[in-house]
Amino acid sequence: MGGLEIAILLAFALSGIISPGSGGINTTPFQLDPKFSTGGLFLGIVFAIFAFTGFEAVAPMAEESTNPRRNLPIAIVVSLVFMGAFYVFTTFGLAVGWGTNTFDSGFAGKDVGTFMDLAQRLWGGGWVLLLFAMLNSAFAVGIAATNACTRVFFSMGRSGALPKWLGAVHPKYKTPRNAVILQTIITIAIAYVGGFWLGPDQVFFWFGTLITFGLIGVYGLGAIGVVRYYLTEKRAEFNVIWHLVIPAICVVSILLVGYETLAPGLSGIFVWVPWVLAAWIVVGVIVLAVARARGQEDWLLKAGEVAYERQAKLCRRSRLRSAAAGPRRQRLRLVWTACSHRTTARCAGSRAASRRSAGGRSIRSPRGRTCCWISTAVAASSARKGRRRQAQPSTACRS
Repeated sequence: MGGLEIAILLAFALSGIISPGSGGINTTPFQLDPKFSTGGLFLGIVFAIFAFTGFEAVAPMAEESTNPRRNLPIAIVVSLVFMGAFYVFTTFGLAVGWGTNTFDSGFAGKDVGTFMDLAQRLWGGGWVLLLFAMLNSAFAVGIAATNACTRVFFSMGRSGALPKWLGAVHPKYKTPRNAVILQTIITIAIAYVGGFWLGPDQVFFWFGTLITFGLIGVYGLGAIGVVRYYLTEKRAEFNVIWHLVIPAICVVSILLVGYETLAPGLSGIFVWVPWVLAAWIVVGVIVLAVARARGQEDWLLKAGEVAYERQAKLCRRSRLRSAAAGPRRQRLRLVWTACSHRTTARCAGSRAASRRSAGGRSIRSPRGRTCCWISTAVAASSARKGRRRQAQPSTACRS
């Protein structure tokens, strides 16, 4: 369904390029507006952060994936590159399709009705496909957010940061059952209580603003974490450009965006966004302080191990099996070696006896055929065991 949604939006953007509005096809969407201001730029970056948010949602799914150390970074980078190109192409098609001469006055800042007007002009009755893509996108975002949140609740419950009740797994489906129940209750409460009280659109924009400002801090701390990680644990791999200059630029840029957005002040219900975010941070600091005072920091030390738990468990199990089976394999190898020599001798004796009984003719008795088959099987098995012993462990297990 996600692939179909992407195909519909790409086809819609291509239709706008093929049938442009007033102004035709031009590079106006890529040029700076004469009314350009840094305030508008920073506000646009805030919405861009909110638009790209979600690529990091694969991290909580690491434990349920194969080889997360390799596959997760690839998934994140590929999704970012693809979505960047996707946004640029579809936005260009939308602007050109509406008409660059009237885009600012007729389309920008308007509600979804103008989007549907353009869909009817380009596709006629096919506008229902755009409606389907929008609804499918809403469902997909809800599912992705639920998966990410429930896995975070589950990991925190299992490690002790939240009640152990959240670390329970369904006995049949192996899903975080209690975390899913909690997330469903929270979602219903916010959707219905907040929707009736403030309106669905205001609830969406309020939480979007809250999440965006929270992510500004998270991404900034993540960039700082990159510098610290490569200066301490991965010092041999440290690169000045990748691990110091670029993270520093990211931190300064993202903090500047947050400051320039908050400095003019927020209005309406959005005034509460910074205060709620600050209160949440204070609660987190208090929880950490209490855990440190009580010596209960094990769950915090496990926070960064989620992406490697599955691979580490597989490697540990492999090593335990090898260690436990080592003596037994050694005994079997000795027995098989002895049997191999013994059956080879028996085969030779059996063949000689068969020839003598047949007057020198080269024939084999059933006993001789059986002995030779056993000898061949034992030799082949020993060869396979030797090749396995010579095989090197995987890079993930060695590390």
